[in-house]
Amino acid sequence: MKMKRDKNLDKQIKNFLNLPYTFTVGKDKEHDGKEYFYVQVNELPGCVSDGNTAEAALKNIKDAMYDWIETSLLNGERIPTPEGFSGKFTVRIPPSLHRDLIKRVTKEGISINQFISTAIARAVGF
Repeated sequence: MKMKRDKNLDKQIKNFLNLPYTFTVGKDKEHDGKEYFYVQVNELPGCVSDGNTAEAALKNIKDAMYDWIETSLLNGERIPTPEGFSGKFTVRIPPSLHRDLIKRVTKEGISINQFISTAIARAVGF
């Protein structure tokens, strides 16, 4: 049986949930070798969830965020909010493209970040 939630608290939590929080999604393996996906909220330390697929992990993070924010509010803690653009984003690419990218940046003696930043800058006209 679910406890009845305070309407004002619920409204506060939903206001936070409507902010543009950013996420990092990754893939890992359990001790038995089975793969799973995890997602963490970049602005909320320790707010993590997982799932069998990236989509499931992203769906599950909403409940984790609700609980994280609720606990913080009840404890009188400050809730971090997103602040504009972080300059970070996560891109999933095929392993073969990742391999070719590593070969290229190694040959040129630059970092992956430097290579991708330059490629994006060129693509958008900088």
